[in-house]
Amino acid sequence: MSYRFIARNLPTTPKIARDLVAALLRTANLSRLVEPARVCTSEVVTNAHWHSRTPFITLDVALGRWSTTVVVRDNNPNELPLLVPADRYAHDEHEHGRGLLLVNALADHWSVRVLGDHAKAVYFTLVDHEGSAAA
Repeated sequence: MSYRFIARNLPTTPKIARDLVAALLRTANLSRLVEPARVCTSEVVTNAHWHSRTPFITLDVALGRWSTTVVVRDNNPNELPLLVPADRYAHDEHEHGRGLLLVNALADHWSVRVLGDHAKAVYFTLVDHEGSAAA
């Protein structure tokens, strides 16, 4: 199953997005993925909010039997996150710079795609390894 959510680029959008993803995962009986998905969704949507001038942020959620993939799109292909986050930006005294480190640590896979001249997508996949091993 897949779902799409299009939201205005507002300071409240990360919370709405993470709560939506959590509700979808609980409904799909993927509750072991809820907390890592909430963190990753919050970080990626927050990055889209802070680093793009896009009026809307699009969130696509694909639910599989043992996994989920979340794709966050904005209209700023010129502001690409580093594929391997540099922890030099995540020192104790800095308030920002840890988001993609968290995504890198929690997600089974994540990456960035430029979508033509006017958009980019940051996506991550989480797998319920315990559930898939029991099947």
